[in-house]
Amino acid sequence: MLHRTTIAAMLFGLLINGCGSGAGEPVVTEPAPPLDGHRSSAHASSGNASVSSPTYSSPMPTDLNSMIQAALTDAANTTRLDVSALRLVSAEKVTWRDGSLGCPAPGRMYTMALVPGYRIRIQAGAELLDYHAGARGQPVACPPGRATEPVADARI
Repeated sequence: MLHRTTIAAMLFGLLINGCGSGAGEPVVTEPAPPLDGHRSSAHASSGNASVSSPTYSSPMPTDLNSMIQAALTDAANTTRLDVSALRLVSAEKVTWRDGSLGCPAPGRMYTMALVPGYRIRIQAGAELLDYHAGARGQPVACPPGRATEPVADARI
């Protein structure tokens, strides 16, 4: 019978060697890219393992006013309308049901946890734009028909 310390050492060895991935390198997974795809990768190399960490094209807003400004700027760029032609319909702190931030893409899986964030709605001419964000992420336009409602009366 194997001693518990021996078993623990063998399991630790498997983890260090990439769980038998065949390449001898640890398996590194990256987080899902933001919904709008504005992302570049910064690679750091340590020994023979390459680790990727996301970097974003602009600073991430963290309060409702910053979220509103980011959404208005994106809406103006997307619709080619001046910001003065846009109308803020609503802006609120919400709690999303999962990691999709209320905008699930078909065929994707998301973290099943409540996520604090924001929902911002902007009228651009005849079009109503729906922006969703996590508490520390960029607001992203959710295409019509894909948006889901946040958790009702949740405190964040």
